[in-house]
Amino acid sequence: MLAHIHIMKTAGQTVCDILRNSFGANHCDLRCDDMATLDDVKFAQRFYPRLQSIAGHSIRPRGDLLDVPSIRFFTFLRDPVARCLSHYQFELNRNNRNVDFRKWLKQNADYQTRILSKSRDPKLAIDVLEQRIGFVGLVEDFDRSISLLRAWGGLCSAKQHKSRNIAIDTSV
Repeated sequence: MLAHIHIMKTAGQTVCDILRNSFGANHCDLRCDDMATLDDVKFAQRFYPRLQSIAGHSIRPRGDLLDVPSIRFFTFLRDPVARCLSHYQFELNRNNRNVDFRKWLKQNADYQTRILSKSRDPKLAIDVLEQRIGFVGLVEDFDRSISLLRAWGGLCSAKQHKSRNIAIDTSV
């Protein structure tokens, strides 16, 4: 089973669309209040008996998800500065309010690291990437990464992908 670790502002919605197009009713976007668990996957399997892929902001390469038989984690990373600026701009547009950038940056500059490792230590995030994640794509080389993901993950290659959730206004 493929498990997409959706890190905010790293082409996650586009990747989820590709998974949906490739696996159809055998794909589930898990929506959990916190980190997804083995029980969440088992619950999803009641409705998706041939589940082949899961995705969502709650998917993390830790906890009892590591006990799911044949789970294969993958993710996409983005240049940290570009990802951070995009995330900040997204917050401004979504909440339609002014947020102090310096204060926001202190809380979110290491977002990719924290999602991967539940830590601010980049070494721990690198260890997670090396030990638990079978495929890492790069947003900056998205088309090539998708091509490699298709081969690694057994995704259909017939349908073209369309980028989603791209900001209309990129000013900050």
